[in-house]
Amino acid sequence: MLTPISGTSLLTTSERISSVLSSSHQPMPPIPGGAAQFISTGVNMRPTFFGCNLTQGQPAYPIIIYLPNAPPLDGSAPATKYATCPALSKDNADANIILQYW
Repeated sequence: MLTPISGTSLLTTSERISSVLSSSHQPMPPIPGGAAQFISTGVNMRPTFFGCNLTQGQPAYPIIIYLPNAPPLDGSAPATKYATCPALSKDNADANIILQYW
């Protein structure tokens, strides 16, 4: 069974910016408060924009586009471990064109 994406990479980045880099970098926009909140709100399953909904008086945050490495919606295994194009060989005409200019 696949474990759910929990947003820990974005949470760690936010923590690092607020604790180590706060004097030299802009603050991160508000993001879910923890891994459980990432999962319960569904942010871990779809692209999400953070920092877009500013209200008056808030600092200008950078816009962050979060693209989780989520599994396919049909429940099948992710295809990120497999080659998506055929291997090039010297017998392949397309490969010869590419290798000629390499």
